[in-house]
This record gives sequence, C-alpha cells and structure tokens, in this order.
Amino acid sequence: MTRPTKEERIKFNVDYASDTDFSAYARLLHSKWRDKKKLPFVSYGNFLPADMARKEKSNFLTDRIKTLVQYELYRKGILGKLIKEDRMWENLLSSQPLCFNLFGELHFDMKLATKFFNKLFPDKVETVTDILFEHSPGRLNKKFTGDRSAFDVFIEYTRTRTRTRTRTRTKTRTRTRTRTRTRLRTRTFLPATTQMWSARTMSGLKAFLVRA
Repeated sequence: MTRPTKEERIKFNVDYASDTDFSAYARLLHSKWRDKKKLPFVSYGNFLPADMARKEKSNFLTDRIKTLVQYELYRKGILGKLIKEDRMWENLLSSQPLCFNLFGELHFDMKLATKFFNKLFPDKVETVTDILFEHSPGRLNKKFTGDRSAFDVFIEYTRTRTRTRTRTRTKTRTRTRTRTRTRLRTRTFLPATTQMWSARTMSGLKAFLVRA
C-alpha cells in the first residue's frame, strides 16, 4: 500500500508523522468520509468534536447501530465490558466503532447473519444464533484467556458434525448436545477481530449487505 502524498495528508488534516503507510491511508479515508458528510473535526481529520459526536452519534452509520451502541455502553458497567467511550464516539479510526458499524445490522437480523457467515465459512457455520460485542465467555477464567480481555465481536453459531467429541484449546469455545446417536449439534463461538477481516472480505461484506 502506497503512503498518501504529504499534500493530500495536509489537505485533509491527517499528516501524522508516526503513522504507518496503512494507518496513514486509513486515517485519510476516514477524514475524507467526514469531510464529505460536512462534519467538523478537532486535532486530526479523523477526530470528531466530543459534544457533537455524543449528541449526534456521528461515528455510526444507522439508527439501529446507534441504539445498539447506547445499549452496550449502558451494559458495560454491569458486565465489566472494557469500552472506552471517547474512542467510541469521537475517533473515526478506532476499532470499536468499526466493529459496530460492520456487524451492528447483522446483530438485529440472524437470518441475514447466517446467510453471510455461511458464505464465509460454509463448512463450519450452520446457523448464527447471536452476535455479541466486547464479549468474553469468562473474564479471568483460566479456561479461556485468564485475563479481562475480550473479543471485539463474538459470533455464536451452531454446526452439525458426525464426530462424537469436540475439543479445542484456542479462543473458540464449544458445547455439544445430542441430535441422534451418530450426529451431534454443536454450539460454537467464533471470535472475530479486526485483524481477521481482509480488504477483500470487507468489500464482500459491503456488497453482500447491499444485495441483501
């Protein structure tokens, strides 16, 4: 990926010296989006003014996603979720609002979510049953990560297998219940992080949602 020219970075207020080429390009794209929406900024082009960002929820794409974000922020104190509110509302480049914008609409439509993840993982996903944000199956539980970290997005789904046992030592948790003597219905959790979604996958998600 080629670093944006200094002239373009200055034009859109994103000339941040410490950026990698990728970060510089991403920061520029976010600032161009903000500029197209005629939204104000502070410091760099990817930062929204705090009061306006919280009031208008401008960092999020749809009304349902905005409602979902408010609900998750309400729950964070109850469930111990580690959500930085200033980054959620103000920073267009932050990974947390990215996850809500990418998967928020799917959270409200399990049929659409199932259809999408079937295309991504046809040999694994049978039915998506839930999409959770900033989720851990057990904070401080040594069976998982042993700390207070969480997955940005957590996809819960069912799958059918012919094997009688399922074990894993990764960050994927599996529970089973019998369907027949030889077939098991498996409930599996797929942790989704921003690193696992390539540019090609992101493009596919956008096209998929438009077609759906």
